[in-house]
Amino acid sequence: MSIVLDGSNGVTFPNGGNPQAAPAGVIQVVQGTLTTSFSTSSTSLVSTGLTASITPKFSTSKIFIIVQGMCRESQWNQMYFSVFRNGGNVISGYNQVLQTQSSTGSTNLATTTIPVSFNMIDSPSTTSSTTYTLYTLMDGGNPMTFNYSGGSVAGIATITLMEIAQ
Repeated sequence: MSIVLDGSNGVTFPNGGNPQAAPAGVIQVVQGTLTTSFSTSSTSLVSTGLTASITPKFSTSKIFIIVQGMCRESQWNQMYFSVFRNGGNVISGYNQVLQTQSSTGSTNLATTTIPVSFNMIDSPSTTSSTTYTLYTLMDGGNPMTFNYSGGSVAGIATITLMEIAQ
């Protein structure tokens, strides 16, 4: 690919090429963190507070989303997580992370701490700032704590956004 350098236009690419937009290349990486615990027993989707924003350089880019955290629950639960883009659900349905139930059907289970880890790809089709937020719900309506790491100490949950050129 050739480039043109002149005093009035600076550096230009005569055939519209842009080396930063090479297919499948990582253009930028952004990470948001949550350092406080979030507890809920909501049966409707609620924000966990884990969020990150990215401004794609190209409207054709994909955003690779990686979510990492820990949950704690002590009763029969089905935990679901969903990532919203600018307040709207990115995926159809939810990512079911954990379903627990004792063999006797009792709702008094031992406390369980489990990792939450999933990823997805989004096509926002924009070059405007885009915010991704993790939401959760508890199908059983029993309490759970997101971003739990032990005792009264919160962990560090992350949401990583990678812009991938297409």
